[in-house]
Amino acid sequence: LTLINSFIFKIKIEKMRRLDFDKKSIERRKFIAENYSPMNAYLYTLDNTFFDTRFLKIVEAAKKSNLEQMLKYIDVVSKEQRIYSFPVFTRKFCQDFIEEINHFENSAMPKERPNTMNKYGILLNEIGFDDFLTSMRNIVSQISNIFYADWGGKDLDSQKAFTVHYKEGQDLELATHFDNSEITLNICVGNVFTGGELFFLNNRDCYDVNSIIRFIHDIGRGVLHLGNQLHGAMPIESGERYNIIFWMRSSKVRNKKCPMCQKAPELVPVLDEGDGFM
Repeated sequence: LTLINSFIFKIKIEKMRRLDFDKKSIERRKFIAENYSPMNAYLYTLDNTFFDTRFLKIVEAAKKSNLEQMLKYIDVVSKEQRIYSFPVFTRKFCQDFIEEINHFENSAMPKERPNTMNKYGILLNEIGFDDFLTSMRNIVSQISNIFYADWGGKDLDSQKAFTVHYKEGQDLELATHFDNSEITLNICVGNVFTGGELFFLNNRDCYDVNSIIRFIHDIGRGVLHLGNQLHGAMPIESGERYNIIFWMRSSKVRNKKCPMCQKAPELVPVLDEGDGFM
């Protein structure tokens, strides 16, 4: 009975947190905008110099619907599960980005955990990356339009992006889950680590524990997959791993069926950006 009561109490606390999230997020963003001094301010405006030249070639080929040219720079992790990997950012960007994230983490600014599963990381929109993220979504949509047109790949109209941070004494691994997104881009930005591989199962509608696909991180490299793709992270063995998780959403898709509960959504007004329903 004590365990049940404890569980019910935790659910109530989480419900209250979610109901109050938009209001608190707006307050945090306002305070950070007025009081935070970035270390690497140039990072907040997306620039082509941040990208690996191979990524730019993929995007240009995608604009021309030239799949053959795209695949010169893309690794097909799983054709069946539609999982793709390719270089995204330069090492210089990754290094400066981690510096900026650590600078913010060590500041006195208010912070919120990135999601309900990760305790360590930053919500990027709250520290001023809004324009960066919107520009990034528009660029990645050129690629997602080729691979995921049936999942809103050409109709991505909002996003949520955050960092995750794994090291000994903090988060070490991540249990199997699916994302609150139509399409996810997961980019490793550092640092020095061993272990921590991603693993993929089938999508949530076809669960099979014997279908594990492993993906080894490489700094600057991203892996693109559907949000309903079951996946997780193996335990990190040494060092520290930082990743940018970029959830991209299509209201055209999720307005018909919520990706979390799989039911037709009942839309209600929200103070802030919400979860991509429009």
